[in-house]
Amino acid sequence: WALSDIHTDKHENKAWIEALHPDKYKHDVLILAGDIANTFDEVSATLQQLRRKFWRLFFCVGNHDLWVRKKDQEDSVQKLRRIFQLCKDLDIDTSPSEICMDSHRVIIAPL
Repeated sequence: WALSDIHTDKHENKAWIEALHPDKYKHDVLILAGDIANTFDEVSATLQQLRRKFWRLFFCVGNHDLWVRKKDQEDSVQKLRRIFQLCKDLDIDTSPSEICMDSHRVIIAPL
């Protein structure tokens, strides 16, 4: 599966993600190609939710994921580092990795 621009800071998009079956995709891979949300908390909540639903999750950070506001008291690079640490903690791939299923092998490179 592949998704991008899910913008879960919008209620209807978040509801769609929440409605995904909790077990139906347990043997599937999701490539998430950026633009989850503008805030770190919403990016974190969405990644945690999707990680529970998919066997493997690949994530490429988008521009909306790195947006910061003055009240955030961090810059986009600091936010990027926090997102990468979150992905590491959740076992979400942010660098090239090989997927092996049966006799098939694929390398996914989230750039």
